[in-house]
Amino acid sequence: MKKEILYLVPIEGDVSKNGMSSYNSVIPFNATFLPVVSEYLKASLEYDLHCKMLATQKDIDDTFIDMGQQLYIDVCAWNKVLVDLGIFLHKYHTRTTWTVVYKEQVEDYGDFKISHRANNRKGKYYKKKEVA
Repeated sequence: MKKEILYLVPIEGDVSKNGMSSYNSVIPFNATFLPVVSEYLKASLEYDLHCKMLATQKDIDDTFIDMGQQLYIDVCAWNKVLVDLGIFLHKYHTRTTWTVVYKEQVEDYGDFKISHRANNRKGKYYKKKEVA
């Protein structure tokens, strides 16, 4: 049975094409890890939305601030899980906003480089037009 591979594509942050490079650093991962990756993405989105709400609130109480601190702790915990699994390789991966796509969709996000797991960090750089 062939293993299905999904791809984490950065949409903003350090390893996105608008971050520290001119291309997206894409992370392939085995679809069996999708439940874990999904929990990370949910925690990350919830924290991001909380921060945006915080920026627009006029009256902020301690409960709202405490909630934000707990959401941040949750995101950090999920970051550690993805590092431990070898999906994230370094701190720059943890400081990025991601989405999950199939192989056919990766090029829709622009130029990219496949980032392999820690045992094979060298990836190949692809221009969008070269992937067709």
